[in-house]
Amino acid sequence: QSTMWLEQTVKTLLALAREEVSPQPAAATLVLPVLERVIVEQAILLEEKPVTVEVLVPPTLHVALPAPILHILLSNLVGNAFAHTSAGSVKIDVQENRLLIINNADGNDPAGRWESNQAFSKREDSDGLGLGLNIVRQISRLLGYGVEVESELGRGTTFRLVIPQDYLVEPGMRA
Repeated sequence: QSTMWLEQTVKTLLALAREEVSPQPAAATLVLPVLERVIVEQAILLEEKPVTVEVLVPPTLHVALPAPILHILLSNLVGNAFAHTSAGSVKIDVQENRLLIINNADGNDPAGRWESNQAFSKREDSDGLGLGLNIVRQISRLLGYGVEVESELGRGTTFRLVIPQDYLVEPGMRA
């Protein structure tokens, strides 16, 4: 199964590079199973950190996206939150048509450095390659999604993936 996911991810990234990701809704994908898989895959970034993870995504929530694309989006957003939270919590929630990835850092955590109009770029203190959030931005742009960010120094960062209404197959989300 890992080989299949890797193959689908490579195909998605190649399509993205050629801007062939369709802006039309695809078959419905349940969000929670993909999110759970992402959390398990990214959990290594939380090893030996006093960080709790809270998931408030309804089990019936579907989005009209292929699972590999949803996986790429979630992997990059959740991985970013896990990597940049040294203590505190990461909360994954849904409000209206927004999927929220919130890292609530303790007062000493440098995670909150984003500004709402800041370009997604590699931070100086990051061990990553600086590609993940740019991939999220590019996929979101091609699909007509929005990405919002709100941050407060020392308090954490909230990334909101704004899902167009026609991508919500079962909009049973709480307000």
